[in-house]
Amino acid sequence: MRYFLILATTTLLLAMPAAQAATVQLGPNTLNFLGRPALTGLQLAMHDALGRGRATPDLVACVDQIKPAAFSPFFQSMLDGGVEADELAQMEQFFASPTGLHYQDYTVAQLYQRLGKVPPRPVKPLNSAEQTAVRFFATTSAGSKLLTSHLLDSSAAKARLQQHIALLVDRCHQSIDQTAETNKE
Repeated sequence: MRYFLILATTTLLLAMPAAQAATVQLGPNTLNFLGRPALTGLQLAMHDALGRGRATPDLVACVDQIKPAAFSPFFQSMLDGGVEADELAQMEQFFASPTGLHYQDYTVAQLYQRLGKVPPRPVKPLNSAEQTAVRFFATTSAGSKLLTSHLLDSSAAKARLQQHIALLVDRCHQSIDQTAETNKE
């Protein structure tokens, strides 16, 4: 449960609630930036649950197959109406850049470290130029919404994330059950 709370807090710090702006479809780079830490937290929690006898190897294997895009509906709904088209373009441009990609990797590596785990591959800290670029992006309207907004740190937003996580885990349970039924026949 500790991992789910850390996961919720981490991912909620990266997004914002819906506002009055027009609906804009989030792009793949932005969704990947948001989805990777959420998925990583879920996967680490499931591996921990396996070690404690609270999850089966089949369930963990299924969760390990989930892609960051599985969190797209959650983040899209949380940002829907709160991101302008020009902000989306800024997000996509930043997260597709070498600095943005490194920042994504570094964010995930930090999540591992905060949970007392070793990242699957070492990630170098951001260099001075990258840190400057991230700080600059954080000052833009788009960056502020994703990197510095704490507006989603509400119990309602956390509950919605937990519901989405439960939905993903339930899909794995259903897949395991269907496989078991197929194997019986």
